[in-house]
Amino acid sequence: MNCKKCGTELRENDVFCYYCGTKTTVIQRIFSSRAIVGSIIAIVIVAIAGLLTYFIMTGKLKLPQRAKEPVVEEHQQKEPQITQPPEKTAESTATPYVFQPADVTTEMKKEMKGLLGRLKPFLSYSASFYFDGSHAFQWDDKTATVMALYNLEHNDKTVRYGNDIKDIKKKTEKEIKTLFGKNYKYQLEYGGSYPNYVYRPVGNTVVFNATRIPGKDYSMETKKIIEYEEGRYRIVADACLKSRTSGSKGDVQRYTIMADKKEGSKHGYVVSKIRLYKKNDMKVSE
Repeated sequence: MNCKKCGTELRENDVFCYYCGTKTTVIQRIFSSRAIVGSIIAIVIVAIAGLLTYFIMTGKLKLPQRAKEPVVEEHQQKEPQITQPPEKTAESTATPYVFQPADVTTEMKKEMKGLLGRLKPFLSYSASFYFDGSHAFQWDDKTATVMALYNLEHNDKTVRYGNDIKDIKKKTEKEIKTLFGKNYKYQLEYGGSYPNYVYRPVGNTVVFNATRIPGKDYSMETKKIIEYEEGRYRIVADACLKSRTSGSKGDVQRYTIMADKKEGSKHGYVVSKIRLYKKNDMKVSE
């Protein structure tokens, strides 16, 4: 050890510095003794070892375990491992699906009955107007609105004279959505050409402005249904007003109805367009 004051090197048991006379401390004399320091270190190591043993024995400290090597039998060591080549998979020979237009009248006539039944009243009523070409055919929001109104008044009888026009508009919009989806919207507009003059707003209601035809029934016959694209159909139908007494038909007008498959719709299909029949509409390929 060394003197705290003058730094003179002293023996481990010197009480005073022989050079300057400064007294050494007990701590200095203890830590200057190698035997004592060694004893302290040994005590600390023993204490740490005791703590580790306690934690291991109580399960509070788990040592990592070495994975056991698999036991290999003698004959297994001698046999070479043979790697089997991967099996060859047969190349797909399936022909990719290609849609082909087809006549689907037989299978679709019954399925589309609900939708076509809703189109029948107005197309039958309109047949004589278009039969001789005296009226130019048009299909737009205004015509779709008149058809929906005609259904509600003549078929369902849910629209009557005196009903509030707001209520009529709401019911008509619902019928338009049922028949046409989002293809057409409500547009009631009175005009001088057919069918724009069939209904006209008067005050808070609407008035049926066309000549009524007593003693007649609606008649429409589906002639052919062509699926020209997947889920899209071209329907050819003849419509007319038929006499209730004699059963004779009036002027028959042939229409072509374009319809699309629509999941979730009331009838399963919605109309995208209606036009007068064109040559070749009955052919599978346009």
